[in-house]
Amino acid sequence: MSLRRSASSNSLLLFILLHLVFYISMAFDIFLVRQFSAFIYLTFVPGFLLLRLLRIDKLDRTEMLLLSLGLSLAFLMLLSLVVNWLYPFAGISAPLSIVPFTLTLSIVLFVFFAIVNRKEILLPKVDFTFNYLIILVLVLPIVGLIGTFMVNVCGNSSLLLVAIAMVCAVVAVVVMSDKPLLKECYPIIIAAIVIGLMSFANASLITNYITGWDSHNEFQAFKLAKINGYWTSQLIRGIDIQTLKSNAAISTTILPVIYSQILGIDDSLLFKLIFPFFAIFVSLGIYKLYCTQVDKKTAFLSVFFFITISMGIAGWGSNKQIIAAFFLVLIFLIIFRTNSFSSGSKLALFILSFALVISHYSLSYIFLFIITMTLILLMVLRKKSNKITLPFVISYATFNFGWFIYVSGAVTFSEFVDTFSRVFANLLSEFFSPESRGEQVLSGLGLTTAVSYVHQIGRIFVYTTELLVLIGFVKCVYDLIKNRKWNFEKEYTLMTFVSMIMLGMNVVVPNLASSFLMTRFYQTTLILASPLCILGGYAVLSVHRKISKKTMTRIITLGVLIPSLLFGTGFVYEITGVRSWSIPLSIYRLRDEVWLYDNIVTQQEVMSATWLPGNTNTSAVTIYADSISKYHVLASYGLIFAKNVEVLSNNTLPSEGFVYLRRVNVVNGIIEGENLFQYNASSIDFFLESKDQVYSNGECSIYR
Repeated sequence: MSLRRSASSNSLLLFILLHLVFYISMAFDIFLVRQFSAFIYLTFVPGFLLLRLLRIDKLDRTEMLLLSLGLSLAFLMLLSLVVNWLYPFAGISAPLSIVPFTLTLSIVLFVFFAIVNRKEILLPKVDFTFNYLIILVLVLPIVGLIGTFMVNVCGNSSLLLVAIAMVCAVVAVVVMSDKPLLKECYPIIIAAIVIGLMSFANASLITNYITGWDSHNEFQAFKLAKINGYWTSQLIRGIDIQTLKSNAAISTTILPVIYSQILGIDDSLLFKLIFPFFAIFVSLGIYKLYCTQVDKKTAFLSVFFFITISMGIAGWGSNKQIIAAFFLVLIFLIIFRTNSFSSGSKLALFILSFALVISHYSLSYIFLFIITMTLILLMVLRKKSNKITLPFVISYATFNFGWFIYVSGAVTFSEFVDTFSRVFANLLSEFFSPESRGEQVLSGLGLTTAVSYVHQIGRIFVYTTELLVLIGFVKCVYDLIKNRKWNFEKEYTLMTFVSMIMLGMNVVVPNLASSFLMTRFYQTTLILASPLCILGGYAVLSVHRKISKKTMTRIITLGVLIPSLLFGTGFVYEITGVRSWSIPLSIYRLRDEVWLYDNIVTQQEVMSATWLPGNTNTSAVTIYADSISKYHVLASYGLIFAKNVEVLSNNTLPSEGFVYLRRVNVVNGIIEGENLFQYNASSIDFFLESKDQVYSNGECSIYR
């Protein structure tokens, strides 16, 4: 009893000390101390206390870390929603501002702690196994991060090339080694690989500002919530539909508001660092998921294949997609980590499922499709299951449709319905048109021309991995039909089957892939199906009966997976000097490429975009700009609504308002109109001569 009291007292002291450091560093804005303590406090403490409250047993260190993070994020989003909806009734007009939310969070966490500390010792036992390879592994993320910094500062990608080579070396050593202790280090190795290749997960790390397409809509929705101190679930008139859809995702509206307020860091830096950080845990969660179905080495190689695709072909997706993918992985992990569900596990599944719904519309619909079809297949096959049940599917569907019908004027749900209506309306007329599948599908099927023989070799490795996944899938289905023993549980097999069918629908059904993004479907499918690539390789190589499984593993890794990474990241293209689309590796030779500035924004563009709202009432005037500026820098950094921006055209020129020209318009002499149609900027020179230039910074100009 005395030992228990002592442990409880130590836990209480540690908890109070964490709060003191957190509040003092925040009150005096102590650089780094505030950011570090606040990040730990927000990201892990709530989820760890919830884990203890839910009493989910038999968690190893990695699972505890993953679920602590996942439940923390889910808890922050749910608590912020409650605060956002209830506090205005108490006269608090900005409930998401730092004081009301932080006090509420601290009170709730102290209540959690008091309950937990009465039941059991708070601190878990932590063991660590050291291995010589860990030294090399720990150097890897340092090299990758310094390499990313060098690209950002001077455009030199040499260290990033070294980081990729180190990743290949580490994976090769893991495959060649048979030491049992090394398997305990797999989570650390996976985390180091993702950190070392982080710049390929999010290109914004090699610039000073956010990059991509969805990130600008996410950033605008986030900034509106932060400025107002309040998130509105209603339809905001005048905002682009993509921003409205992002507004329905709490993961990139309210959640970053909380982090921004409490950590006190630059908003762009928040989007550039925090969200890519969560990609590490997506990979770790996938590894633990695969460990429930296959051996550890196969699980490691399957995760490496997933990372290879995510760093190259598919990408990690938008920020909200990363968060949603993490919740999706944790849901799968809870479902498959044990054969029996405790009440705590069921509640955790409920929390994470709701968090998935409010994080990303497409992934939430995809998950609903997977579990619904899996349940139907279980009923058809007359197989009982305590993992995928009718009450779970009905409750999740209710959450899903209820949320997206309620928020942002149901714009997300309406677009979902309209998209499917368009797809099926043109199903017969465009069924035999290859172009209706989109460029991504055609490229994946080898129906487009490679720009060089080096790129053709790269495609061969892509096609090889696709073929291995397909072979693994066919063998999986064949063994299921024949009732043969297979690596996967029946529910996992059926969910993988549904995911693969869903992927195949993108190839067969016209316009489906281009409407919902083929890369998103492919990456989401691989969350479950990545082991099929490795198992498909085993199936092919097992034709030669004299080849051992150890040799098969080495052949698959050295002959397929590592080359796929080298081509997917652009390593080979950069070394050989051929055409490259890798922004982290080749940005120094892409400075004159128009498409580069469709994906990144420059300092001059940000300065000019912020000048506009600072010098005129942008809601009362019309601004004319090219289509990229309208939906990117003017939306994210200028916070200018889409209704106030008209796309420039050389056919119909405006008589009043402002004309905004970004870098590509001024330096490259190209304007991108509707549907990204390009025309020469010189075609509007005569018109600009009648206007006054009110702003110029060498790269961007504003006329009135």
